[in-house]
Amino acid sequence: MPKSEQARNNLRVLVAEDHSFQREYVANCLNQIGIHEVVTATDGKEALLRYDEMTAQGLVFDIIISDLHMPNMDGVAFIRNLAERNYNGGLIILTALDSNLVSSVTSMVREYELHFIGSLVKPVDTKKLIQYVSEVSGRKNEEIIHPLPQGLKEQDLIDALDSDCLTAYYQPRFNFSDGKITGFEALARLILPNGKIVTPDDFLYLYAKLNRSAEFELRIYEQAFSLAQKSLKLGRPLQLSINLCAHMLGNVSFYEEIVELAQRHGVPNDLVTIEVTERSLLDNIALSIEFLARLRINGFNLAIDDFGTGYSSIKQLELLPFNELKIDKSFLFDIEKDDQKKAIVESTVDLAKRLNITTVAEGVESQAAWDLAKKYGCDVCQGYFTGRPLPLVGIEALILS
Repeated sequence: MPKSEQARNNLRVLVAEDHSFQREYVANCLNQIGIHEVVTATDGKEALLRYDEMTAQGLVFDIIISDLHMPNMDGVAFIRNLAERNYNGGLIILTALDSNLVSSVTSMVREYELHFIGSLVKPVDTKKLIQYVSEVSGRKNEEIIHPLPQGLKEQDLIDALDSDCLTAYYQPRFNFSDGKITGFEALARLILPNGKIVTPDDFLYLYAKLNRSAEFELRIYEQAFSLAQKSLKLGRPLQLSINLCAHMLGNVSFYEEIVELAQRHGVPNDLVTIEVTERSLLDNIALSIEFLARLRINGFNLAIDDFGTGYSSIKQLELLPFNELKIDKSFLFDIEKDDQKKAIVESTVDLAKRLNITTVAEGVESQAAWDLAKKYGCDVCQGYFTGRPLPLVGIEALILS
């Protein structure tokens, strides 16, 4: 049996849909592609009951497919309840509603930090359903991101600061103009003893709680600058992009650490891009301006990450000295089907060009997204379509090739 088919056989799916024909149709489609553990519900209230029953047994739903317009509890309220229960499986929205409303709900889903797979328009396109399911089943055989286990102790996180458990993965970035690699972004990963991989969303707040954010950042920065140094020695001066967490904004000593790391590794400042998210700036504008302005004065590049997801995106471009703008992945997902997203991406790229700011299309996962971002004049591509995050040995092989 092929691995993809075997992975689908192991999936557990919950379908919430009030229309009996649509509900049974989706369930039958799932059965036909090898998913036999399918639980159905007629509305959000019943779906939540089925979810809680499954959780009580120590089991989880890998995918939840939910309609939006349902009696008793609609899909929007159901999604909020899933977020409150920290659901970490995949979510597919099933609807026949207006695309603008679906777009708003999609934004809500991402704000709740749920894993949004995509939306299905009624009647369901079986090929699209298979594509979405394959995305989840495929990840079961690739780099699977897991939540932090409840049994993990704070001391385990402290110990990770001095071990190989806390490491950097690197996602390559490519020029739209010629398709060549232009750099890489360093992404923190916590490797658990059982081999599972955890992203910073699930543990970074604990380092902040322990007042160890600076140590965490320095470990990842040290590894990233070492790779940048190696690429220079190989005659490949690639751009290093690295995130700066909100807790470090305004930390004068950490600013000095960044400058010292670049000098010690012989990495020119203009080959380093420090990324900050819009949300991290909202409560620290004065400190942010000082910290980021000093970096720019010393030749470092500054990127505003997840552009368009905050509450004052354009204002940030006026206040802070950014010279790179990363278009949030939510605007690239299924962009070929959404005229609103097309207009947003095209106008964002146009604005950036007028301000002489480099644009990065983040989260590009398809040929269609690549083609449109390139068409609109975006400069750099980053996403699964061109390259997944790789461990050190993987990115070194890519640089050599």
